[in-house]
Amino acid sequence: MAEPQIPEGGSPAAEEPSPDGPAASEPNSTDKPDSPTTTEAAPTAPKQPTAAAKPAGPETPQEKKAREYIAQAEKKMKSSQTFLGGLFGGAAKMEDAADLYVRAANTYKVAKKWKDAGDAFCLAADVQMKLDVKHEAGSNLVEAGQVYKREDPKRAVECYSQAAEIYTDMGRFTMAARYHSNIAEICESELGDFEQV
Repeated sequence: MAEPQIPEGGSPAAEEPSPDGPAASEPNSTDKPDSPTTTEAAPTAPKQPTAAAKPAGPETPQEKKAREYIAQAEKKMKSSQTFLGGLFGGAAKMEDAADLYVRAANTYKVAKKWKDAGDAFCLAADVQMKLDVKHEAGSNLVEAGQVYKREDPKRAVECYSQAAEIYTDMGRFTMAARYHSNIAEICESELGDFEQV
């Protein structure tokens, strides 16, 4: 019978585990390479970047200019929402912000950054809805739908649907019907979802 090895300065019963868990030299039955660990995060939905998010790869001059437009628009929006900004030209600053968002969207279109262009068009439409400029908001939602159609058909359907709703409220039924037709085409060709139509 072999005697258990006693560590220096103690007895086998006096041995306590370290606060960090088992020592690195001790084998652990949970250290299998194929088994998942509890520290791994469960897959989550991708985070939606804002239109001003910096791209992961090299940035083109158009992307840089578009991000500058977005930053200027956000600055104008913040200044229009202050008390003094609201008293002294808040609506004009919001109009300027909407124009800057549209410029950013068009610049992203030149760079072929379709999702970023769609995001910027949606931001412009949101500002225009706050200003109660519904026709321009609807136009920008249509533009967003056109660029989203290249990468994100579901988002394109949402934009076209919002635009059709705006035009229906305005009494422009022909335009609303046109965008409902666009929704049907996307659902048929891209999504294969006839029930959504």
